[in-house]
Parts: sequence; C-alpha cells; structure tokens
Amino acid sequence: MKIALFFSYYETYIKSLYAEDIYLSKLPYKQQLARILADNFSWPAALCQRLEDMGCEVEIIINVESLQRAWALENGYEFDPENWRYTIPCEQVKRFSPDIMWIGSMFKYFGDFLKEIKPYCHQIFAWTACPIPKSLDLSNIDCMLTSHANYQSFFKAQGKAVEILLPCFEESILATSGIEDRDVDCSFVGGLSWIHIERINVIKTLADRTPIQIWSDYPKLISRGILQPNFWNAYLKLRSIKARINPSVWGMEMYRVLARSKITVNVHAEVASGLAGNIRMFEAPGMGALLLTEDAPNMRELYEPEKEVITYKSPEHLVELINYYTDRPEERAAIAKAGQIRTLKDHSTVQRSKELIEIFSRYLK
Repeated sequence: MKIALFFSYYETYIKSLYAEDIYLSKLPYKQQLARILADNFSWPAALCQRLEDMGCEVEIIINVESLQRAWALENGYEFDPENWRYTIPCEQVKRFSPDIMWIGSMFKYFGDFLKEIKPYCHQIFAWTACPIPKSLDLSNIDCMLTSHANYQSFFKAQGKAVEILLPCFEESILATSGIEDRDVDCSFVGGLSWIHIERINVIKTLADRTPIQIWSDYPKLISRGILQPNFWNAYLKLRSIKARINPSVWGMEMYRVLARSKITVNVHAEVASGLAGNIRMFEAPGMGALLLTEDAPNMRELYEPEKEVITYKSPEHLVELINYYTDRPEERAAIAKAGQIRTLKDHSTVQRSKELIEIFSRYLK
C-alpha cells in the first residue's frame, strides 16, 4: 500500500529547528527530512514510519521551504518562490501516485489542490479536530478522520464518510529524551491564545494557587490575533501570570519537559465539546507523568480514571488534586506508571498503525 502524508508544521517551530543547526538547510532532501522526523514533532509522521515497518511505502510531505527546495533541485523540478507551497506538494503526489493520500487540517488545500491531485490518488483522507471554516470544501475527500465523536457527527451530517482515529504515542521517544530526574512538580504544556479562553481561566487559577510551571506561547500584540474579539481578554489574563510562563516547546524539547514533570495538567480546547482525546492525553502518560485531565464522559474508553489517570471536575477540584498528589510521591508514581503501561499497550503508534491499515484497506476495497 502506497501512502502519502501531507501535514504542516508550525513556522515558529521550523524556524527554531533550523536555527539550532545552521547547516541543516544545506543538506540533501532525505537528510533534512530525517532530521525533522527525528525530532518527533508530529504523531502522524511517527505513525507513518510504523506503517513502513508493516510493509507500506510512505511518502511524507512537509511544507518546509528549504526541504522542498532540496527536493526540487534533486528531482529536476523548477522551484517557484511564489507558489512552491502548492506546486511542489502537487508534483510530489503526482509522481508518487499513492493508494492513499492523507492530509492534515490544512484547509487552504481542501479545494483546488485536492481537486488537482484527485486523479492521482485512489482515496483521499483528511484528519482534523480543530475549528472548521463554515464554507470548507469537502467534495474531493473520500473519508474524514477525527479523534472526537462530535466531529464524527458533524461530518456525517455533511454526508461524508468518517472514521475515528485517536492520536498516539511513539515509544522510542522514551529512550531518546535523556531525562532521568523529575524536577518539575506540575506542568502545563500547550497553547494559550484567544481561542483558549476557558483553558486560560483554568491555568490562571492554577498559577495563583499551585506550583505549576507553564510552557506556552504568550499572545503577542503584533499579530493577526489582535483583531479577534477574545484577544484582549486572553492577553490581560495571561499578562498577570507572565512571570510563570516559559517559552513554547515542541518536538523532543516538549517531551523532555513531560519527562521532567511529576504531574502534567491537560485542558482540552473548547472545540472538543467536553470530550477527551487530544494528543496530550497520550503524550503525558507515555512519558511517565501523572496526567490530570477533565472528567470527560468518554474517559473510560481511553483510560481507567483514578487508576491510570486522575480526572478533575472543576478548577477548584484541580487545585486540590495538584496539591494532594504533590505531597504523595508513591501514590502519584504508581498511578503514573499504570497510565504509561496502558498507553504503551493501547495508544502506541504500533497499535494505531494497525487500526489505520484496517481503515485504509476497507476503503480501498
């Protein structure tokens, strides 16, 4: 089975990755791609590497300019400085001619781009669990993948085939994090922007009353987000706890923070509609941190509450739980270990790749 994966990475992350190694952009295409994948920024990319182990032929397409420049040079294709984000991925798909084209939440590609590559793909799948534009063109997509049942219902109402696919954890990260001591009592790692008002309210409460350390982007005054109605609400609330916020971390740096954490707090974005299933649900237990997350109605489908993860019902309850487990290291460690064992058993890239192959095979038939 030939699978093409097309996912975008945050520009700020890519800039930081290339800034760490000034010679990275000069390397051949395959070496640049290997360096990016080795940082484990994206669970779909790790999943596709597992699919290769199962005998699939996989082409991973990432919208990184120096990477795509190298591909164009090595493959005799003209690099268009204005339109490379579209022309090169399109050419890569055409040349690969995959059985499955799998694209992430890159909505600007859902229209003309997918229409152009459609004749070269047997099936097109798209994965999303984020806010969706009202006029999103789904016409060229054969099946939607999502982690949340509310999205599943939405896409079914649009007349689209849809399957549940949860994020997952790559076990090999444990051997490469290089962290031995857990010196962070409690952490939060994730986005804090104008689209995360409820999350910001929770984190501000914790910053005032617990030892939590925060790794996140801080809303910037010079940004397009400043035009959004909730921007100033988010900005002013976070400004009061700015001293507690560390710079954002991604890839292996993010996993190292989780490896250092005794406790990690998870707060789903509002679009989850109260359901559990974001990537932090699997990254934190996978790295051996005690996960404190919302008491969601579908939690038992993922973990055993109070035995493998700890669930909270309100910000006040969460404050109590953080302080309780901070003072009880043996109880905390036992639950964290049980959560890690469950993650490696049911939520690993190995397990998820088997689920994905079953889905892809069914649709190809």
